[in-house]
Amino acid sequence: MNNPRTLAILTVVFWSFSSTLARMLSFSSPYLLFCLSFLFALVIYLFYAQRTYHKDLIKKLKTIPFRYFVIGLFGYYAIWLGNTESFLSYNSASETTVLNYTWLIFTVVFFQLMFRDQSKKLVALIPAYAGLLLCFISVYMLATGGSTGLFAFRNLHGLLWGLGGGMAYGFFSAYSSRVRKEDHPLFLIAALSSSLIAMLITFLLKNPMPLKVLAEITLHDILFAFAMGVLVDALGYIMWTRSLRLAKVKKADVSIIASIIFVLPALSLLIVSLVFCEPIILKGYFLLSLLFLLAGIWMTQKSEGIARYFNTGM
Repeated sequence: MNNPRTLAILTVVFWSFSSTLARMLSFSSPYLLFCLSFLFALVIYLFYAQRTYHKDLIKKLKTIPFRYFVIGLFGYYAIWLGNTESFLSYNSASETTVLNYTWLIFTVVFFQLMFRDQSKKLVALIPAYAGLLLCFISVYMLATGGSTGLFAFRNLHGLLWGLGGGMAYGFFSAYSSRVRKEDHPLFLIAALSSSLIAMLITFLLKNPMPLKVLAEITLHDILFAFAMGVLVDALGYIMWTRSLRLAKVKKADVSIIASIIFVLPALSLLIVSLVFCEPIILKGYFLLSLLFLLAGIWMTQKSEGIARYFNTGM
């Protein structure tokens, strides 16, 4: 498949099921099931790396920098640990889904902080930080249940875990954009490997009788883990990077491809609402929180274009 827009759309479709699948995993033994999910994704990436490096695969695997394993923890282990704890704390999927998609904002902010061209004027950062402010307004409205005049957070535990997961993946995403194209399979293999080990340790620490938990896993649980690992964590990422790469090769407008990602939070929430029938999605403060989040995503993703527009005197 060589159409970048089609690949981007398929990616968004796959990723839009991430919150629903993660919530499904949280009903059973999420830490064990995420271990399976990471394992499935790791197998896909090993095949992907084999096609990329051919006979040099083993040699390439031996050269993976240690920092890839450390930073990789933010991309798989941290985000799904944060989401799982947030799901369990809220006992729903809707609030965590909104908190999860703050990663789209944090990606741009972390990129601007760590990797921006220092020769660029500071004005280029203003739209990104304005988007971050909208993000925090969204989170604040969600945390207070719409009681914006009160500093009474309804569920600080769930809030911090969900927001922490979004920040972790934002950092991972910003860093991964700087990894050389030819090293991407190695980076993701390292990320999944370290995350698999960390999640397995978490599972063992939280379950003193792991064999009993393992015996209670159902076929449906395994299928959900398979879908999460293969469709969301593996194929979705591969298709997204391929889409952006093809857009550059074919001189297509990359911003149009990237803008498809804007529909992801709303589409994810739509699927969550259909599957779990959570009434909170229809509440005014929740819809307003989502609106602020989408506005923040748009502003951060378009921050450089907005800065250029005002910098040239409109």
